Amino acid sequence: MRDIDIGLLRAFLAVVESTSMTAAARHINLTQGAVSQQIKRLEEILDSPLFIREGKKLVLTSVGERLVVRAQRLVSLNDETWQLLSAPTFVGEVRLGVPQDIVRPFMPGVLRRFNREFPQIDINLICEPTPDLIDAV
Repeated sequence: MRDIDIGLLRAFLAVVESTSMTAAARHINLTQGAVSQQIKRLEEILDSPLFIREGKKLVLTSVGERLVVRAQRLVSLNDETWQLLSAPTFVGEVRLGVPQDIVRPFMPGVLRRFNREFPQIDINLICEPTPDLIDAV
């Protein structure tokens, strides 16, 4: 088993989107030569060509086509993980006023997701009729 460098996958996806090494290089702020080298390295790791040249455009091979969706998922998961772990940790309390009629159908899912994203924040849920919540504001 080998690991695939996320930077190689980013270069691959940039070439897929632009169908050109030069345009991909501009998109990800690298030189055309650097992008070409990254694609070559990825092809060596996978032991298969990912593109064929048709005129001035690069077209995916069958292996390249199979890689696209997985590469998108890996890059997306990498970016999501990086964002989650590099974001500042919030601590404290949030007071949330919610009308009684929407607490049961909507709030359990919302509160679970919020707690997963911000475990250090306590939620003080206030369930009152709408006029009382407006007066409290």
